[in-house]
Amino acid sequence: MPQQLLSSLVAIDSVFPKEKALSEFIQAWAKDHTRCEVRTQRVDDGRFNVILTKKAKHSTGKAILLAGHIDTVPVVNGWSQDPHTPTVKDGKLVGLGAWDMKAGDAVLLECAKEFTPEYLDLVIAFTVDEENYSAGAHALIDGGFCEGVQSVLVPEPGFTHGDSGITIGRTGRASFLVKIIGKSAHGSFPQEGVNAITQAARFLDEVSAIKFAHDEDMGDTIAYPRYIHSLAPGFSVPDVCEIEIDCKMVPPDTANSVLAQLQDMAKKLHKKKVLLHLPEIRFKPRPTPFCSPYKLDRESAFVKTCQEIVKEVKGKAVVFIRESVADECIYAERLQVPAICIGPAGGNAHQADEYVELKSVEDLKKIYLNILNKLDIR
Repeated sequence: MPQQLLSSLVAIDSVFPKEKALSEFIQAWAKDHTRCEVRTQRVDDGRFNVILTKKAKHSTGKAILLAGHIDTVPVVNGWSQDPHTPTVKDGKLVGLGAWDMKAGDAVLLECAKEFTPEYLDLVIAFTVDEENYSAGAHALIDGGFCEGVQSVLVPEPGFTHGDSGITIGRTGRASFLVKIIGKSAHGSFPQEGVNAITQAARFLDEVSAIKFAHDEDMGDTIAYPRYIHSLAPGFSVPDVCEIEIDCKMVPPDTANSVLAQLQDMAKKLHKKKVLLHLPEIRFKPRPTPFCSPYKLDRESAFVKTCQEIVKEVKGKAVVFIRESVADECIYAERLQVPAICIGPAGGNAHQADEYVELKSVEDLKKIYLNILNKLDIR
């Protein structure tokens, strides 16, 4: 049972960007307990992905990627215990990252130890920075570690559906910066100016009216303001208003398609003289690309295989779409392969007293080994 291993993982502080100690532990454990080739990949100073590979006895050149992230979110207020001192009570292990996603990492290490592939090469990646900008997942792909990968399996929490959930898609996310320019005037004569805040309000009304993409499982792409700022010096009409727009995306929308729609709408408003000047609209700067949405075919062989095995072990299997972004979005988009998430049951992710149910961790190990054996065919 991976409880002892899980406790060791939880006891190591790996709040991003301080994942180094956990990277080193995973390297050492894998070298001592598995027959995998163990490699590291520098992502940034003191930050390393750990990649385990096990070539099949009769390799066909095809591989499966099991992917986990080793970073956690920062400690929040309200913990009833030391977040880095794992405790077990009533079948639950409590500690920061226990559910999201060190339980999954423990399962992947156990799979590396116990699974011996016949035809399907095994790649297991432990990446950094998932809770931030996913720099680790992008670096993994850029480094060529995913060559031959045909499918991806990730033991992230299933949240609503616990360890019976099979995530076959996720919404995407993008953020945009908008600069609205008006015309300054003395506050005693505001009619001589054009208030940038008023202009921004008209712009945002039109944003809310845009008909973005719709998906029958995921709903609509939604763009909304999450930050707005304008301040005029002295007794003056403000002539600049800055807005940050966040966007939840569904297929087939992408960050580029949403940007194009926002810019097209702004051009129409400017042409109609609703806006004094054409707004500047651009992506909010970030070190990695935005995550695009994706959705798998429910009838595909990979989905059906996972569904069958989860049902065998847990008695039921719920195939669903998650309304959040994660590294699976990156693997699905950049590798153009199916990415599925099956994780353990637990609670309080990103909250105080995070926990994972130990029985579900053991069941998850069985699920992953059964899936690997089912897929390991010529």
